[in-house]
Amino acid sequence: GMSYSAFRKRFVQMTGKSPGEFRADAIVLRACARLLESSSLTLARIAGDLGFHDAFHFSRRFKQVVGMSPKDFRRQHAAR
Repeated sequence: GMSYSAFRKRFVQMTGKSPGEFRADAIVLRACARLLESSSLTLARIAGDLGFHDAFHFSRRFKQVVGMSPKDFRRQHAAR
């Protein structure tokens, strides 16, 4: 019952992120939980499966969200 611009404004007020940013962060976090920790898929394959243009784009976004590269994340969680 509201326009997209009203929804977006309210969403940003409540989460601090746009709906697109929120969705992208959720995708990256899903990669952490499912794909990087429990599979041996390449980063290029994971990036493609999640809808990123390439592994570099995925890695850059992953680092923004998680604070480390996917490679470092995988190494850290493989050592456990």
